[in-house]
Amino acid sequence: MSAENLFFMANASDLEYDEDDDDKSIYSLCSSDDFDIECQSEQDEEGAVTRMVDSKTSMCIENVIVTAKMGELSKEKVDVLVNSTSKSLKLDSGRASKALSEAAGPSMQKECNIKYKSGVVEGEVAITGGGNLKCTMVYHGSVLKWKTPNCEKVHKVFISTCLEELHKSKLGTIAFPAIGTGYLNFPYSVVAKNMLSCIKEFIATHNITTLKEVRIVIYPKDVKTYEAFRAHMKKIQIADERKEVQVVTKVVSTATSGNLTITLIEGRITDQKADVLVNSATRGLKLDQGQLSQAILEAGGKSIQEQCQNKYPKGIKHGEIAVTDGGSLPCKAIYHGTIPVYGKKGDGNLSADEVLLSTIIRCLEEAHGQGFTSLVFPAFGTGYLHYPKHVAGRVMIKGINDFGSNHPDTSLTDIRIVVYPAPGYKDVLRSFEDEAKKGGDEVVRVNPTPLPARGTKSFCRVKYREEIFPPTNWTKFSCNKSVKDWRENTTSDKFCELVQTDKSTSEKVKQLVDSTWELDKVGHGKDAVGLGHTKIKVIKVERIENLDQYEKYAGFRSQLFDKAHKQGIFPKLENIKNSKGFIRTTEEIDKSLTVDLCEEINEHYFFHGTKLDRLDAILAQGFDFRMAGDRAMFGKAAYFAESSTKADQYADPKGQRSDSEKKMILARVCMGEMYVTATPKVFKRAPCAVKTCGKDVCSHCEQDHFDSVVGDGQWIFREFIVYERHQSYPEYLITYVRV
Repeated sequence: MSAENLFFMANASDLEYDEDDDDKSIYSLCSSDDFDIECQSEQDEEGAVTRMVDSKTSMCIENVIVTAKMGELSKEKVDVLVNSTSKSLKLDSGRASKALSEAAGPSMQKECNIKYKSGVVEGEVAITGGGNLKCTMVYHGSVLKWKTPNCEKVHKVFISTCLEELHKSKLGTIAFPAIGTGYLNFPYSVVAKNMLSCIKEFIATHNITTLKEVRIVIYPKDVKTYEAFRAHMKKIQIADERKEVQVVTKVVSTATSGNLTITLIEGRITDQKADVLVNSATRGLKLDQGQLSQAILEAGGKSIQEQCQNKYPKGIKHGEIAVTDGGSLPCKAIYHGTIPVYGKKGDGNLSADEVLLSTIIRCLEEAHGQGFTSLVFPAFGTGYLHYPKHVAGRVMIKGINDFGSNHPDTSLTDIRIVVYPAPGYKDVLRSFEDEAKKGGDEVVRVNPTPLPARGTKSFCRVKYREEIFPPTNWTKFSCNKSVKDWRENTTSDKFCELVQTDKSTSEKVKQLVDSTWELDKVGHGKDAVGLGHTKIKVIKVERIENLDQYEKYAGFRSQLFDKAHKQGIFPKLENIKNSKGFIRTTEEIDKSLTVDLCEEINEHYFFHGTKLDRLDAILAQGFDFRMAGDRAMFGKAAYFAESSTKADQYADPKGQRSDSEKKMILARVCMGEMYVTATPKVFKRAPCAVKTCGKDVCSHCEQDHFDSVVGDGQWIFREFIVYERHQSYPEYLITYVRV
């Protein structure tokens, strides 16, 4: 990416404009377009030139050139050409496949007939030579038609598998058609988004690869598909330019005010995990106006804007707040407040200072009333509302101090102020620090090491070395103290609490149970004997906060970070050969529940069904499979499911099914490097990954072994198995009945 491509932002976190302001031009995107563009004329049927269209768009992701171009696939000179055809591998099916086959000559079809007599399953790759084509190999495959169940998943799996095969063959260049357009009826934007995201993800997860160039070759008259690719590549470029600014979260200083801890942070407010995030909005609550509102809308989703419109159709007045949930953001609520431009009067003829002060106190009062413990403010007014930095700092710190004095026993103890690192932000930080010092309490400067980018070995190294804190969603043992601090400062010996989840969390867990329920599989299989109900109804969701077990789980998690740092980021299941693709719980779960999970080590949520007589032991000790029998398909281990239907099979004995309340658990599991097999085999631990070995019991070191096993054969359900006691943590206890 060229150095001059920068995303220029204004001075602070709440870049916005008031609806009454005359000047609506608030910020701009300034960039030189480093796309490599060629142009060609588009002609109508009579041959007249109607307009000029770009025919080639290129960008660089890491060291890989990605190009979308209009042209003929059969003329590309690359190592690998990709052919989207029928699953029977009849290469004369479809215009593009037929053109490729004719250019290659008869040898390619003959090779398909000999090597793949039964064709291929959708998403799989068949490999042949290129015949007369200017390539070494051709990857053939078939994907599902648009709106067919799992069509997008299969689409992504096929693209990712092609890249993996090229990587294994140590080749450098590959050319795809626009897979999914034409007869398959995929929307142009979906094709562009899926293909480019798969390419980007492959590059991110393969630190060392021979891949040098990816081309997407689009039929010359298919202008709409080309424009979709160009638009999405532009989005990726802008996103990467924003990342180049390297906005990392830094704790700058902390101060105390009674029982309140005030933390000053450099970073993005949308990266904060807390009960409440506060947004500086316009009176009309139009979240597409103002930089902070736009960031919250983008990160949290459209549902936040819909709530604003439905609950506050006339907007809000200066000093009032609108309350919504957090959408996809890692918070329970968002408080939207609005203040006037500095120097102007607010609603009710209040001064700008008075409006800001009342907004701060109203947010704190609302959070206190809800029993929340943590709240995050932006540096209100320090952007285009033109509040002097010392004024904004003085008023905000005064509001927090006044609230703390009036509520000495409040549950709200963690207050953060986040300043976006735009030009001039250090002056904002200093002003807020100076105002905090005037309150008489100590201000402590902090100089942390910034966290490297996600998906890198450097990120895993930092995660390996960091101290263990409880998850951000815990409430009894909150994340404002480390696990060791909690253990040392808790007078009781009881480090395990069963906590009723809030309404939002309960609904999201219920939704996951419902979305992974598979009615057509109820009663099928030897473990489902005696079952014939149609669905299950969740009655209650509780969170298991067990400091002992979580500390041990986090310790194992840390070992996987060390392994990923040394050996590279582990491949995802959908990118592993012979797997059936994405993990369903991860695809279906509300992303606000997964903010603490790390995909770098393949950490996922899975279901586990359990009988009532074993529940207390699991709550206290975790999944201790040492006490289990030896007859399990893959050996003595902890088994997990991506479907609530599968977990439900184990909630009571096969010969004693009943209508009473049942229990299943939603557990965190660190799958690490996964071994995928379609053949049942009893393992003592996950097998060795050394190609010349493959044994579960051998003399190779621990890190040479896979970390888990995925049974992905012709069974009704896939099995997810781990062999280490602390490789999983039971987090949510789900009480339900069959109906």
